Parts: sequence; C-alpha cells; structure tokens
Amino acid sequence: MKHLLASLRDTEPALYPVLAKRWRVTITNLSPQETVEALANAMQDASIAQGVYDSLDDAQRGALQTLVGAGGAKMPRMMFTRMYEDIRKPARGLIDREKPQQNPKGAAEALFYRGIVYEAFEQAPTGARAV
Repeated sequence: MKHLLASLRDTEPALYPVLAKRWRVTITNLSPQETVEALANAMQDASIAQGVYDSLDDAQRGALQTLVGAGGAKMPRMMFTRMYEDIRKPARGLIDREKPQQNPKGAAEALFYRGIVYEAFEQAPTGARAV
C-alpha cells in the first residue's frame, strides 16, 4: 500500500484546493511539494480527521468500513465502484462546473473528494489492475 505522501504526490493537482478546504489547510503561495506536506500533516492530525469522519453520512461510513474490512484495506476499483458508484476524475473544469466535492454521485466519490480513498495500481495474476 502506498504511503500517504506518495498518494498525495500522485493526486491530480486540481484536487489540492478541494482537499485543502476539507482538511482546513491554507495552501496559498505553497509549492506543490509544500501543499502535499501540509495536506499530509492535516490528514494525520487526529482532531481534524475526526471532524472529516464526523461529516460522513451512514452510506459513506459503510463504504469506508467495507474498504477497511477488505484485505489490506483495498479492493479492486471495479468492485468498489460497482458497490458505491463511480468516481468522476478530478479536473479543474469538472470541479468548477459540477462540484463533485459538494454533490457526490455516491459514497465512493464522497470519500475520494474528502481524500479518504485514492486509486492506485497493483500487479494481479491477470495483469495490472486499479485498486
């Protein structure tokens, strides 16, 4: 499983302001690396994390519990999104136009735009797959 910093470095930069607002981080005038570090610090702060967790509804908490209960706290992306809806990929236009962080289509998207879940790739017996 990827480390938090590596996951944030691999995150689409258009998502940084969304995550910063959710995790109460000021990123104005920060470099991308400083932004990643500031977000990682906030995400590891128990009081801030509790507030983010408390903002989840029952369906979102259920999706998170399903993921945590899965082997290694990960599952194939196809399975997770089949159960909890697909995640619209972050891009500046999508975020500005559709505001998925405010209007998530499902529990998976709500968790993604809070920075609680992310997509990575792993090697499976059938080849590379998204998890």
